Amino acid sequence: MRADLNVEKILSDKRGSIINLGFKKRIFEVFELKEGSLRAGHYHDCKATIVVLSGEIEYLQKDMPHDGPEKSLLLKEGDLIVTESNHAHL
Repeated sequence: MRADLNVEKILSDKRGSIINLGFKKRIFEVFELKEGSLRAGHYHDCKATIVVLSGEIEYLQKDMPHDGPEKSLLLKEGDLIVTESNHAHL
């Protein structure tokens, strides 16, 4: 492992695992999700980039500041989506 790549935190529960990696003043979160689990119901004040490394997920989002409609996307292996700031992951 590179000297400037640090495992910041590992969380694990019945939904799966999250590994936080620190790299050059950035945090990357790697999720392993169990089928049928949810990791949502929040939003960030910055953009978030999501890359599906394997499998597929149903991704729901909502523009909170403008009370926009919920959007549902099916993301598959290799897909990438950028979620704007203040857009909730549902």
